[in-house]
Amino acid sequence: MNVGVVVYSLTGNTFSVAETLRSTLASAGHTVSFQTIKAQNEDPNATGPIKLTQVPSLKGLDAVVLGGPVRGFSTAPIVKAYLEQASDFKGLPVYLYVTHHFPLAFLGGNSALGMTRKLVEAKNGNVIGTGVVNWSSKHRPDNIKAVCAGALSALDALK
Repeated sequence: MNVGVVVYSLTGNTFSVAETLRSTLASAGHTVSFQTIKAQNEDPNATGPIKLTQVPSLKGLDAVVLGGPVRGFSTAPIVKAYLEQASDFKGLPVYLYVTHHFPLAFLGGNSALGMTRKLVEAKNGNVIGTGVVNWSSKHRPDNIKAVCAGALSALDALK
């Protein structure tokens, strides 16, 4: 399966999870492309419209793994801008994950996933699973393994 790992990361934490996902999916036999979302101004406190400078394409993909950080219990504004500007997903399967500082998913991760799910579904994407990496948790390595296993399982179920 041709899977696009699409990620936005400000600090590198979300990016590191995406790299682990890429490796996990490729080791399982998937063809994986890796694309990052970038904006002209990535200051999380910036106001005003977001101008994206790197907009990942969905063309030719069989599925997408989309990751981003949580910002204020919400979808990161740059991920939101990407999804609002993205073309129609046309039923494309999408696995979502977020990273956040807090040690428990209900402290922002779950609400950000819910918002991101709505944005993806508004573009006719088919959310096939979700995961949260709690960055300050002592269970972070297990969270990362769970996200990778969840994405792999959800994608393999599509075959």
